[in-house]
Amino acid sequence: MKKICLIKISIILAMYLLFFCVFQHSAMASDVSVRTPIIFDDPALYVENDGEILIRYRDSLDVAKIEGLCEVEEDPENQLICCKVYKQTDIETCLTAFLQQKDKIEVIQPNYNFSLQSGTEYKESESEVLLSGNNVEKQWAIKNDGSFVSPGKYEQELHIKTVSGMDLEAPKAWELIDREGAQKHKVVVAVLDTGIDTGHEDLQNILWQNPGEKSDGIDNDGNGYADDLNGWDFAEGRSNISDSVGHGTRVAGIISARRNETGICGIAAYDEIRIMPLKVFNKKGETDTFSVIRAIQYAEKCGARICNCSWGYIRSSNPDDNDILLEQTIRQSGMLFVAASGNKGENNDDIHMIPANIESGNVLSVGSIEWDGSLSWFSNYGKTKVDLCAPGAAIISTCPSGYDYDWGTSMATPYVTGIAATMCMLRPALSNEQIRNLMLDESNLKKIEGLREYCVSGGIP
Repeated sequence: MKKICLIKISIILAMYLLFFCVFQHSAMASDVSVRTPIIFDDPALYVENDGEILIRYRDSLDVAKIEGLCEVEEDPENQLICCKVYKQTDIETCLTAFLQQKDKIEVIQPNYNFSLQSGTEYKESESEVLLSGNNVEKQWAIKNDGSFVSPGKYEQELHIKTVSGMDLEAPKAWELIDREGAQKHKVVVAVLDTGIDTGHEDLQNILWQNPGEKSDGIDNDGNGYADDLNGWDFAEGRSNISDSVGHGTRVAGIISARRNETGICGIAAYDEIRIMPLKVFNKKGETDTFSVIRAIQYAEKCGARICNCSWGYIRSSNPDDNDILLEQTIRQSGMLFVAASGNKGENNDDIHMIPANIESGNVLSVGSIEWDGSLSWFSNYGKTKVDLCAPGAAIISTCPSGYDYDWGTSMATPYVTGIAATMCMLRPALSNEQIRNLMLDESNLKKIEGLREYCVSGGIP
């Protein structure tokens, strides 16, 4: 009897040891897989992106071996290093120096460079700047009574006729919210763009205010950015958020220009909804991954709820040539990202548009429609990759020194952003996925015949 018991005990102990060894090996393998760095080691990729290397590290890196070969900019709070190699012939040397420390590295990739012209910005013509007056009747996206006439020659040639009611029905929503007297909560919308015309008559009192900062040349709140009263210029590394391009000013106006007797009306023109202008594009309309990532992390740290991305660029869907760090930053963020699908008339199901194509519960991709409900001739589309559409053709909005028309999914995107901001203002507990689901719910959409062939929802908000 004792012998049988000893045999049973031996078997149990053997099974326990076997299980422990397998578990320990599995845990170690899991730990190794987690710590395996993602490395883009093809020098040609860096040559294409001005010789800039972007690294997210786990432990501090030794940069002594590359001194004199490149300019190093570090963001220690977010464990990022950007190296701008002076000579193309030194790229491989710099990469080798970092790869010798790969146990300290999480990701090493090119600092991808892109511009507003990389797929989302289209200008039909240099339309006349309207300096003053009430231009609300020209906002067919807000209310379309069938009388709108496009200033765009191309669309006139296409004989696109205005269809009454093809709009976002904003006045009805405003009236309902005002009549119900619903409680309104503060919402901050980060606009990653070209800055904003802070002196524009229709954009007064819409800017986010940094409560811990004042204009004295000192970083009062200790966040690493001195005098960031309303935002920051990540393209030039300064507090000046003025707009020399005009794109960001247009986007801000579509979201939140005040309802008054002047200019235009933003879709979310409430005092509770504030714009945080984060300038990521320089005066040439150019930016890079490092600038955008830092802007996103700044926005989230400063309390932004939604991030408007009226831009994007095509990146390979090949995992060996992708913007891993930007995609990781967006997926891991607690903000909702509303992104332009692009203006090349391409199928996003066949290309990888960043950030619009990022598959995540906190990203909404937006296409553009004309005033008859048809897909805009310039708009990218995708039955699985573009979530919904909004008016984006001949959109009049604020611009430096006045108002003018613009075309593009860049203009459609802030309409969706403004609607999402209004939802957060009324129901602050909504999660990103809940906002997405509500936006794409058929009962909340204006379904448009034929649009289902071009986007997931087949409609506009």
